[in-house]
Amino acid sequence: MNIERIKSILLVILVSLSIVLTVGLWSYQPIYDELEETPVILHDTFINGTEQEIRDVVKPSHIVMNYMGQHFLLMDNHDRDQLLNHLQEWPIHEFDHFSQRGQHSSEHTTIELLFPEPIPYSMIGSLLLVDNESFANREFDKMIIELADGTLGINISFVSSVNHDTITAQVRNEESYEYISGLFQRIGNEKYIEVNKYEINPNTEIYLPRQEVRLPRRTFTTNNISVSPLVNALFTEPSIVRRNEANLGKEYYTDGSRSIRIFEGIQNQRFMEFVNPVTDERNSLDHDELIYNTVQFINDHHGWTGDYYLFQISTDNTVTYRMHFNNFPIFGHDELSAINIKWINQEVNRYDRPLFRLTTSFESYDQVINLVSGERVLNFIETYYNPNLISDIKIGYTIKEESEGFSRDIISLEPEWYIEYNGTWIPLYNSDSIEKQGGSKDAMGAD
Repeated sequence: MNIERIKSILLVILVSLSIVLTVGLWSYQPIYDELEETPVILHDTFINGTEQEIRDVVKPSHIVMNYMGQHFLLMDNHDRDQLLNHLQEWPIHEFDHFSQRGQHSSEHTTIELLFPEPIPYSMIGSLLLVDNESFANREFDKMIIELADGTLGINISFVSSVNHDTITAQVRNEESYEYISGLFQRIGNEKYIEVNKYEINPNTEIYLPRQEVRLPRRTFTTNNISVSPLVNALFTEPSIVRRNEANLGKEYYTDGSRSIRIFEGIQNQRFMEFVNPVTDERNSLDHDELIYNTVQFINDHHGWTGDYYLFQISTDNTVTYRMHFNNFPIFGHDELSAINIKWINQEVNRYDRPLFRLTTSFESYDQVINLVSGERVLNFIETYYNPNLISDIKIGYTIKEESEGFSRDIISLEPEWYIEYNGTWIPLYNSDSIEKQGGSKDAMGAD
């Protein structure tokens, strides 16, 4: 058999095999198990925080008990939360929608819930258990709870401290009456701080403690929040987003229009600035719309990574949710202590937030700080500030660096007095502000 014949036979065999295999592939019918359809998440858009309801982030900044001509600040977190939870469970009826002129007296036996910002009446149903009710397009910044002795229930008033308009309602529930009565019976224990009511200027009345206040300084470890889920959540097409670290040495993400910049603050704590360029029509939105929109926006990426509560709504449609500790606001390095969202034309224009969460507290490193009484605060203000420029005074916690013997992911929270002065929150004992008023840095030793 010569070589050419062998090659011919091999070629015939290979062609035959090829035909057989091709036919087999064409006629092959694979058998699959029937699979149930399940959604596929291509990108993680959650930052391991939580979702919140309106009532979880719109809370009173102070709860004051008025009893027999004296005033007491409810300080205990458990009692505060319990009171708010009860209020949210009691059915509220018989709304009187006629706005009334005239001030409620704080000398009666009442509980005042004071809110940091005016709340639209239309949001009452998001805060409390209310049947279908429609409310006037007005706002309240104070809720007053009063015992209704004749009916064994309670009366609730929603009051504007600016124009003194009032809406009243009733809770006809003996359980509510007994619970509120019990709170007044416990006045005098360590859960209450006696306060006096002061008129700072013709537009501002504030409750301040009669005595010194002792609060702990706390030290915390922190955990970073990943940027990747935020990129996925905030950009319409995350796949085209590019990262650039050459911009001033900072992380920078952009799709050519929107952008996220990552910065570092004290103790290696990061924060971000997200900008979405939109046409600014300068239309001021209603507060209820701003609150609903911004809460849902943060919920969409599970962005509540700590105790953030509504703190301020600015005229440029910026809503601020400030971090709190033990119901006290946290100040100092605002970029590390507050979430700010500017809303324009039904979408977010700017979103600034911290990229860390507080985790473990080092109890052994705590120390107690003595804060001066309200009277000494007012004396200091009268000496070094213009009282007419003050719109609020409160105790807050300041973010501090820990430098000795700690890693860079450790921060401390230290209590001190703060004032809202000419629209800006600053420490009371602020050397720069004191010098601008013609005072001396030595004045900071006044406490």
